[in-house]
Amino acid sequence: GQVLRSIKENLSENSLVINCNEKYESWSVYFAEVKDIFNFFNFDTNIVIEKFGLRYISEYPNIDLKDNMKFDFKFGFPDIKSKSYSFNTEFEYKDSLAILTIRNQIPFNNNSDNNEIIKVSLIDIDVVKENINMNLNEFDAILKSIEESHIYEKEIFFNLLNEEFLKSLNPQY
Repeated sequence: GQVLRSIKENLSENSLVINCNEKYESWSVYFAEVKDIFNFFNFDTNIVIEKFGLRYISEYPNIDLKDNMKFDFKFGFPDIKSKSYSFNTEFEYKDSLAILTIRNQIPFNNNSDNNEIIKVSLIDIDVVKENINMNLNEFDAILKSIEESHIYEKEIFFNLLNEEFLKSLNPQY
């Protein structure tokens, strides 16, 4: 794929994947670059998008999410407290499918010279819109749908975290 500033696109027969190459700065910066990709390709009007997904992954090295989320991981043994866990769920959210993965305190090799193992937590939110059937030349409608998916991601993300932790992240609204 072509590298345009801080994002990379990969166009194949059935998909267009756009990823951040570097640290995510803000939605306004990222979304402007997504728009540039559509302008760069000047897509053929015969290409139809049937579905797309927008994914946001946020990593937290050495942070225990159980103290910072409105999510409580429990199972049939109330006296057992998990030190690390991975949770995955899919649910309908408005007109989309939301796929949420929470990983808490998972051991990870940071690839340093001394092979140090650190504990990493992450929140992974994927919003998928299916059966949209839009031509790629319908830029405004597609971009509006992408923007809407971003709003859904923010709503899910902000509702997972407790207020104190959310403030510490200094979110961009």
